[in-house]
Formats: sequence, structure tokens, C-alpha cells
Amino acid sequence: NDIVITNGGGFDDGARDVPSLQKFGLQYRFLAVTKEYRPGPTFVYVSQSGGNHWIKIKLVGTSSNRDAIGAKIFVTYRENGMHKTQVREILAGGSYASQHSTEQIIGLGKSGAIDEIKIRWPGGAVQVVENVQADRRLVIEQK
Repeated sequence: NDIVITNGGGFDDGARDVPSLQKFGLQYRFLAVTKEYRPGPTFVYVSQSGGNHWIKIKLVGTSSNRDAIGAKIFVTYRENGMHKTQVREILAGGSYASQHSTEQIIGLGKSGAIDEIKIRWPGGAVQVVENVQADRRLVIEQK
């Protein structure tokens, strides 16, 4: 099966096998779209960070459910002198034969640091993590 790679524009003929995707490194996210039971190539969308910052957060529940389903994450940071807060909720639903990821990726624009990450765990407990560097995966265990 062929793999066609796009680099943010239209699809152009690219790599022919999965190992060649490793050349893109970890700063990229991939979205593969297949045509089930139909001949033809598999399409891979390669999303570059474009110089912007991000944080990937994985919550691990201890007194609430282990996957933290139902938890809310509030990420507060400063960009261009303004405070911004983004909110994510850990969901379990999806569609037929699928599920949402329990890891949340949050774009931070030009901000290289996060002032505060506040988690409201299922059951109501609140946990705060302060002064977090961007561009990394962060695992937060419920305390």
C-alpha cells in the first residue's frame, strides 16, 4: 500500500513506506486517513508546529478513575502580554469503534511557558501545577 504525505498543502507523492516517516522527527503530528476496503494509497497529513509552542498533558487518576475521564484541564499562559486560558475535558466517547485520546495537546502560540495548569478531577478535587515549560509531554498524577 502506498503512503502519500502532505506537508500542510495539497497531497503530493511522498514516502512509500512507514519507516520513512521517521525522518520527520517528534515535532510533527500525523493524521492517516485510509480508504477501508478500497484500493489506493493511504493519505498522511503532516502537521508542523510552525515555530509555535505546545504542551501534551496526560492525567492519571488515583482516587478517581485511572484515565481521569470527566476531568477538566485549565491551562493559563501569557502571549503578547495577555493572559489566556484554554480548557480541555477528558472524554471517553467517540464514534463507532473509536475513542477520544485521554492525552490532551494544547497549542500555546508564541508562549514558551505556562503560568498555571489547574485540574478539576472527577469528584471535585482541584490540583494546581505552576511554572511549566512548553514543548513537552507532562504526566500529572492525582494527589
